[in-house]
Amino acid sequence: MRSEGLAAYREMRRVRRARLLGDNAARFDRFYQGYLTVFFVALVTAYLASLLHETQSTPAQLANVRNYGPGVVGILFVVAVALGTRSGARGGPLVVDAPDVRYVLSAPLPRRRVLTPLALRKLVSWTLLGALCGTAAGVLASLRLPGTRGAWIGYGLLFGLVVGGTTSGAAMVVSGLRLARWPVTMAALGGVAWGCVALATGRSLAQFGWLGQLALIPFLRDTSGLLLVAPAMAIMVVGLLTAPGFSIEAAERRADLAARIKFGLATRDFRTVIVLSKSLAQERSRRRRWIAFRAGSGRRFAVWKRDIEGLARWPSTRLLRLVALAVLAGLAARAAWGGFVWAVPLGGVVLWLIGVEVSSALAIEAETRIWARSFPVPDSTLMRRHFALPLAMGIACGVVAVGGASLVGWNRDLAVAALALVVPAVVGAVGGGVITNLRDAPLDLQSASPELLGPFSLVSDAIPLAIASCGLLPVFEVGVTYRGGASLTVDALQWIAVPLALGAAAGLWAVKKGFR
Repeated sequence: MRSEGLAAYREMRRVRRARLLGDNAARFDRFYQGYLTVFFVALVTAYLASLLHETQSTPAQLANVRNYGPGVVGILFVVAVALGTRSGARGGPLVVDAPDVRYVLSAPLPRRRVLTPLALRKLVSWTLLGALCGTAAGVLASLRLPGTRGAWIGYGLLFGLVVGGTTSGAAMVVSGLRLARWPVTMAALGGVAWGCVALATGRSLAQFGWLGQLALIPFLRDTSGLLLVAPAMAIMVVGLLTAPGFSIEAAERRADLAARIKFGLATRDFRTVIVLSKSLAQERSRRRRWIAFRAGSGRRFAVWKRDIEGLARWPSTRLLRLVALAVLAGLAARAAWGGFVWAVPLGGVVLWLIGVEVSSALAIEAETRIWARSFPVPDSTLMRRHFALPLAMGIACGVVAVGGASLVGWNRDLAVAALALVVPAVVGAVGGGVITNLRDAPLDLQSASPELLGPFSLVSDAIPLAIASCGLLPVFEVGVTYRGGASLTVDALQWIAVPLALGAAAGLWAVKKGFR
């Protein structure tokens, strides 16, 4: 009897120790993630602050901030809330582990007792992230706008808390009430489009401008934006109350996909991460094609026709995402033309995403390489024929990007530069997307020594982004030369060779690799 009691006591101590170690590991994991987030935001803030050089803005710039600043900040607020509601419509923002979904949530326990602590942690994490970004924005604004640095940091912190709390609270409300995905998505897109159109027509305070007044109180000297705090707190409270009502099936599906996405990120399998992210967004191909094609027997254009038929089954959300990315690329190119060097890497990320999207047919062919090997066509020939659609779609996205760049001003010289620089940017974007879709690391890491394995891995991961970013390098250099009074044509011919050469090298690498 004594031995049985001693064994039970030891087992209880072992279980308690294991639980304590698991809790400590979870706390350390959250602390490490927070540390990386703070370090990344601080690094980006320091880099942007070094570019601003603490020079005061001109009176014309201050007038633009006064007229359009609240509208722009308000639209950013609406975009953040729209992303949160879209996440809630897809089953988020809570991510519950698959065993907890299957056993704990199915047990005869009050769901509110299980999910309220998780919802509270999610609310706190999103709120702290918003506060961190708002503080960084306040530091940057204090370098160029009038007002004390303490006031900018304080109101930026408060605005970030409001944005983060409202975004997470709205996501929990949509998820807890199980609102339909399409009405929520259309309402979010409609709100963002309405604000953008109102801002483009010069009406900054009529739509969503009152949302941005809180962040600009040190400059506007108007404290009416503080009224936004009370509705934000109400949304957070309602989100915590309604969060336990989310769908168990959606939570189990989201937990499985989230675990697989984390594993893909850990192994640097970016193609798998992209595919799983689309599955997480419940993005499915259309049953009916946008355009119907007649059956044909020609072999010469069979690959092109198959790629176009695949494009005809793209869902509308994917097309809208591609258009939005193209507009963002155009705005980044316009900022790079104006001399903002930070727009080159940011625009490179957008171009890389466009390249990954438009070259998805190559990725699908690579995933079904067994079928590709059965075709009576060499791999290199099949690969070359698949490049036609990505380049054509890239050119179409380039036209949309030019339209996005024209939103902030247009002239004849800018039109000439756009015509000369669209093709190099498209080639660089497609090159980076092709490398990402065909393999996750273009370097042979097996032959590298253990000391060089880490640097080689970082370089291999950065190569697609570097190739895509080089697409905006000619835009930046030509803009600098143009402001100096030199000719556009001569300088453009000197710089467009960089993305063209890198994109061509990526294409040659893909053709040589084939579908091995």
